[in-house]
Amino acid sequence: MKLYPLVFHLASSVLLCCSHVAAAAAALPSHQARAILQKELAQKSNQDFKIWKQNRRAQEEEDATTTIDVYYHIFINNSTEGDDVDDAILEKQTAIVNEAYSGKASTFYPTDCDGNPIPDGIDTSFRFQFAGVTRTEDSVEGVQKGIDSVTDEEALAMLFDADPALFKAIQGLHDNQTWYDEAVSTVLEFKNKTRQEQLLEVLYPLNPLRILSTLYGRTQRVGDCSTLN
Repeated sequence: MKLYPLVFHLASSVLLCCSHVAAAAAALPSHQARAILQKELAQKSNQDFKIWKQNRRAQEEEDATTTIDVYYHIFINNSTEGDDVDDAILEKQTAIVNEAYSGKASTFYPTDCDGNPIPDGIDTSFRFQFAGVTRTEDSVEGVQKGIDSVTDEEALAMLFDADPALFKAIQGLHDNQTWYDEAVSTVLEFKNKTRQEQLLEVLYPLNPLRILSTLYGRTQRVGDCSTLN
């Protein structure tokens, strides 16, 4: 008689345990539900990764961007006759260069010669900003002093720098007598010219930027960049 309560208690415990296991089993997701859950987690992970990658790329592009200050130097013959260039034109030119180097289609010249839209290009990561301008009016006398200040050695060095083939020929690097003779003749002809003829007739067409920067430096004495500040 005393065993009945114990047996009943054990039987009840077993039934209760089985019911808990059944409930836990029922609570587990099915194979299909588990697959859906895994897919959603994967999509969420991919979206988070794409957002992270886009943010990182934008930060890297911002960090990699190099900004270059642009200074304009204007030589004016007579400002009263409209020879000057105002700042608005210089700022516009800087903006045009910026668009070209950023890879964006130009807002100033959006179509080509046939009227077709110009597509975006490649971003070079270089940017430009209008940093300043100097104007030199009635500078004929100053430019002439700059021309006269160039020595024979400097003029010849400019010639060889502007024409590397001539330099190689005069050094005999081509091992060609005809080319050597022609180079010697060219150098002698150059030496017989006046300094102004050397700079403006011979050297300027070969390397205009070098000649203009040289004359500007000699005229303005910008070794300390004082005219740019």
